[in-house]
Amino acid sequence: MKRRVPSLPTLRRTGLWSAILLTALSVGAAIPPAPKLLPKDTLAVVTVPDWTASTTQTAGSTVGKLWADPAIKPFRDHFAAQFQEKILGRFEKDLGVKAADYLPLLQGQLTLAVIADGWDGTDKTKEPHVVLILDAKDKAPELKARLEEVRKKLTEAGRNPKTEKIRDVDFTTVVIEPKAPTPAKPGDKKEDEDDDEAASAKPTKQTYVFGQVESALLIANSAVPLEKLVARIAGGTIPILGDEAAFASSEPRLRDAQMYGWVHWTPLSTGLTKALSDNEMFENAGTDAQGAFKAIGLSGLRTITFSARTEAEGTRGEFSLNIPEAERRGLFKMLSFAPKDSAPTPFVPADVTQFLRVRIDWRKFVGTLEESLQALSPQMGGMFNMVVGAAGKDKDPNFDLRKSLFNNLGDDLIMYQRPATGTKVEDLQNAPTLTLLSSPGTEDLIGGIKALTGLAPGGAAGKEREVAGKKIQSLPLPMPGKPDSKLEYVGSGGYVAFSRQPAMVEEYIRSAEGSGKSLKGNTELTAAAEKVGGLGTGLFVFENQRETMRSTWGMLRNDGLAKSGMGQGDFASLFDFKLLPEFDTVRKYFGISVSAGLVDAQGMHFRTFSPTPK
Repeated sequence: MKRRVPSLPTLRRTGLWSAILLTALSVGAAIPPAPKLLPKDTLAVVTVPDWTASTTQTAGSTVGKLWADPAIKPFRDHFAAQFQEKILGRFEKDLGVKAADYLPLLQGQLTLAVIADGWDGTDKTKEPHVVLILDAKDKAPELKARLEEVRKKLTEAGRNPKTEKIRDVDFTTVVIEPKAPTPAKPGDKKEDEDDDEAASAKPTKQTYVFGQVESALLIANSAVPLEKLVARIAGGTIPILGDEAAFASSEPRLRDAQMYGWVHWTPLSTGLTKALSDNEMFENAGTDAQGAFKAIGLSGLRTITFSARTEAEGTRGEFSLNIPEAERRGLFKMLSFAPKDSAPTPFVPADVTQFLRVRIDWRKFVGTLEESLQALSPQMGGMFNMVVGAAGKDKDPNFDLRKSLFNNLGDDLIMYQRPATGTKVEDLQNAPTLTLLSSPGTEDLIGGIKALTGLAPGGAAGKEREVAGKKIQSLPLPMPGKPDSKLEYVGSGGYVAFSRQPAMVEEYIRSAEGSGKSLKGNTELTAAAEKVGGLGTGLFVFENQRETMRSTWGMLRNDGLAKSGMGQGDFASLFDFKLLPEFDTVRKYFGISVSAGLVDAQGMHFRTFSPTPK
């Protein structure tokens, strides 16, 4: 029988497919993105889908340019040195791993996830698992070499790493035993009982399981969740996060994000209520964890998402709470703002540094608060009713706080702030601020406020003064370092205005004259507002960061952080704010930011946008 010789075109086709196959085998399988890689029972995930693209975008953003500015170099160098010593140094000491050797290998996704793996809160010895995924892409060979070095160093350091196979892939397990607490010496100062208990508590050991699958480095606190990930990367079929209906409904908000996070609150809530079933705090309140979660409103929450994007025109962010309208109780029902005008009103000065307006029906807010307190704890609900019923009765037996105060609350809250008068911590804390609450009956509302404040120990009556025909009430409000501080309030123009700065109250009263420029005419604000949903969503926030940062920057350079009590510990030591340059050197990197909120049938959504400064 004559043997058939393949034709030239056939050989060419065979050679082509062979080349394609060999190329595919040499490159390895691509690592699926988080939704197609993580198992369906993932409780939470934070991911940067493309680290290389993200770092490039960040470097080109305003924040990236600020960080790279030569004027910031002394501050940046100090941070890098301290971060290496105080943070990475400890990690390197435990595992013999230098983070600087691994960061250049990160080319694809960076994902951190929490996976249930059977956790439901009933077994208190079982916890969810944590997984970290880093994709090296074409730097997979370098990653493999680095991991071999790590295993060798762990062995040399006496860490006794153990190797096990998961679907024919070698994974290394190392257990880091905590250091024993230093025993107290005779004569040492005795701490309180809480500190004694904390010191005597048995330290927990840390378990790390790591290995390389194709181009991905997988690290977890247990080998259990890695089985599914290895199978998925190898092309296996498992129920994935993308199949979860709760994630699928959230995914449209996460597409094309530079970074995003997703939390599946429903199973988390169920597990937490079971885990807290015997907590004394709930028992003392006369309820259980499940009842408390329902009263507060947490049981109706389904998912939480957040995302960030950097674009040429600015930086966007979004935060969403998926809680169907029928499931809103407690906090979520109280804070559900209506889609009404939330633009700056004409009387808001053009030079304010911060502005907020939210359209909440405050009368309904109080009613929901009362319902929630009663549901949370009958004792708390009873106490609330008793206080409200007794308010003002000592001076007027016919006085009704609900009628005077609650029934005169409107649906509009406005707050705005002027630049701080200095760069000390107390200057920032006492920046001139005005708060306005709308009311259908301002005089009755003021009467209710007087009755309510009269319940304070010793009473809280203050002096009354008059400006432009308006009677301004005052309420003693001592502040640290300012024992004579007071809160002034007045009814005018359909609002009751409150401020600790008398000049702010007087300015509001005279705003009816219509003199001066208004924030409402700020065209940059109007254009930016369109990026977050407009000025009719019911919640709007504006900040002139160029001015707010001027004061904050000065406070930091003057070591105000340490004086505020926040500048302590290793974390605080990372930042030497005295090394920052004068603010005018970096002023060009700051502009404005706007935020808006929207409530719809699916939930509550908050968007923010910071235009690139011009």
